[in-house]
Amino acid sequence: MSHACALARFIKQNQPDTVIAFDAPSCRVVAQAIRYSKKMLPLISWLHYSLDHKKHAKQALVADHHLAISSGIKQQLIKRGVSPERISLIFNPVTPQSVVIPRPTDKTVFIYVGRLKFEGQKRLKDMLDAFSGLHGEWECHFIGDGSDAEICQAYAHQLDIADHLHWHGWQEKPWEYVQKQIPSVSALLLTSSFEGFGMVLVEAISYGVYCISSDCPSGPGDIIKNGVNGQLYAPNVIKEKITLNDNIDTLRINAFNIAYGIDKNFIFGCGISISSILLNNKGREIVFHIFTDCFDEKNISEFTELSHQYNTQIIVYLINCDELKKLPSTKNWSYATYFRFIIADFFNGLSSKVLYLDADIICNEKLDELINLDLGVHIAAVVSEGEKPWWSKRAHALGDEDISNGYFNAGFLLINIPLWAKEDISRQAMNLLSKDEIKEMISFLDQDILNIFSVIKNKIEFLGAHKTNKEKMLHIAYGVDKNFLFGAAISATSTIINSEIPITLHFFIDSIRYDDLHRFKKMSGRFNVDIFIYNINKTPLKDLPTKNWPYSAYYRLIAFDYLESYTDRVLYLDADIVCKAPLDELIHLSFDNAICAVVTDIEGMDKKAIERLDCPEIEDVYFNSGVMFVDLKKWHQQNLTSNVIKFIFEHSELKYPDQDALNMLLLGKTFLLPRKYNSIYSIKSELYDRTHQKYKKIINNESILIHYVGTTKPWNEWGQYPSTIFFQKAYLASEWNDVPLLKPRTSLQWKKISKHEFRKYHLFSGILARLKYIITK
Repeated sequence: MSHACALARFIKQNQPDTVIAFDAPSCRVVAQAIRYSKKMLPLISWLHYSLDHKKHAKQALVADHHLAISSGIKQQLIKRGVSPERISLIFNPVTPQSVVIPRPTDKTVFIYVGRLKFEGQKRLKDMLDAFSGLHGEWECHFIGDGSDAEICQAYAHQLDIADHLHWHGWQEKPWEYVQKQIPSVSALLLTSSFEGFGMVLVEAISYGVYCISSDCPSGPGDIIKNGVNGQLYAPNVIKEKITLNDNIDTLRINAFNIAYGIDKNFIFGCGISISSILLNNKGREIVFHIFTDCFDEKNISEFTELSHQYNTQIIVYLINCDELKKLPSTKNWSYATYFRFIIADFFNGLSSKVLYLDADIICNEKLDELINLDLGVHIAAVVSEGEKPWWSKRAHALGDEDISNGYFNAGFLLINIPLWAKEDISRQAMNLLSKDEIKEMISFLDQDILNIFSVIKNKIEFLGAHKTNKEKMLHIAYGVDKNFLFGAAISATSTIINSEIPITLHFFIDSIRYDDLHRFKKMSGRFNVDIFIYNINKTPLKDLPTKNWPYSAYYRLIAFDYLESYTDRVLYLDADIVCKAPLDELIHLSFDNAICAVVTDIEGMDKKAIERLDCPEIEDVYFNSGVMFVDLKKWHQQNLTSNVIKFIFEHSELKYPDQDALNMLLLGKTFLLPRKYNSIYSIKSELYDRTHQKYKKIINNESILIHYVGTTKPWNEWGQYPSTIFFQKAYLASEWNDVPLLKPRTSLQWKKISKHEFRKYHLFSGILARLKYIITK
């Protein structure tokens, strides 16, 4: 009370505009002080710790607005009832560094910078336990002090790793100290059970130091992008590792890894499953991994005997289920059903693939086909469950019509580990499982989630380019829904008939009819081109804004991520783009250090973008995202697909969600192409041109790609003018030349028709179209 009164007097005397509180108890005191002062002052909380790990966190809720230093803290506030509009996500800043701390070439050097806490928040015990399994030349330097320093050092001696560790104590300027005393660093380690932000990670990355951190709440997930600037791992998951046959090298590089995720009720079945595999695959190098929450002395004895009997390796991992208890479970399913996610993450960096099996699976044949199977660009090999009626039933229950084409059983998963990690499947699946609306839909827990989560449901290939020079191939991608597939097909045809270089076409689409598939097959053979069609599942994208834009606006992001393992570059085109001249020059285009080549938007759009995005630097470089020639390796290195989606989530007010986000995140990273590669023209212009010849100012002899923007498209029957002649040529040359141009379907289109009909002096047709508009609007 005395603190509140004193602060109230200060407020009256100094008349501040705002009060910012840095912890929850201070929020309560400040709120009282503002009341006592009888002033109308906004109170802002700026917490630098996880709310889930503080006793009085609820006291922060009295604030009028909240500054969250991490996405985790923002979600914790929302979970406590704070409206997202009252929260601003502002990460802690770091000073950019010009110095890069190099990596050693002769040994592995780890560093830890922070308080020395054996368990609790920092959990150095986990780090020391992990070190006990390392071999070869390595060392770790600890910079910091704390109440548990002696406990940590004693535990290191107990594990017989003390000779590898160096304790430097507290340093006032730790990074200056590192540069002087530890000249090269392989990685910084952080094993925390929770953080507010994880400032040490940002500081390390500013010096070019790779970071390995627990994916704890909250902060590290905002900072680290797996495989780019570091690696995240699930914290406190594996409590203990038990190797059952010490006579065998556990690292057997050529061995095939098979993993089980079980609770105590399935240990017996797991033993039978392993035995059946060993009986049918004698002589094969196989290592078995059992992830479980319970494994007693009797189990150890029985499985050790099995391991020696077949001279194979069995490794047991005891799982901490505390975090998993937050996920849904039923009387029919235990938390062990989620172990497959832990398994997939565990093998990241250790193996290229792993076979996950439920304990009730028996083997009666050799596994040679699976062991030698190349998964290529597929995240996993699966087996369907049931037949069409069951698929349809699950599709209806989950609200995902694509599942009616195939629903798989998650008891068998041959996982492509690098792709699984790249797509961050485990974490995103866990996030979906925590959402209330998802919990209400699912009956088969992780199996339903994995079926829902698959972004690319299947791929259809028409290979017709067997005689072409694939080294000089131009890959072109489209992202469309069923309403724009017709336009995309004509656009693709225009690129083929106007170019001499070999072209491969990629279509990312959420729905396609058999008739269109048949036409694409004919197109592939007739023009000697490879055509790939990827069926997209919209469900993982359902939270992205679609008020004025369809889901297909985001398919280009999926294309850029997915095609990275297939080609180095891809030319993305919107469906309303028509090619009128060769694209051959693009094959030899040098990007310099840019991530992609683009064309600026029409005059004035950059000025509007500056005001809309509050970014003056975007002047003269704001680009139209309908044409993007992308270096996929650089795109992947910057983790841009995830970053763009994250940016859109955090800025839901964007007028052009994907285009605005792309411009902001690619600022300073683009190569500007001349206007001829994106000649932007609106058919609406014909309403103001009686001669219908002014289009030549935009679509001229230099134009290569024409972009028909606006509601009226060249494939609409009312959009036929001299300016669309290039579309008409491609249309007649295509496999769709017998498909009528599209008629109006919406009231807005009827309104557009009436205007175009009046401009063409078709008065009767114009009047009818206007009546249709009035009736249907």
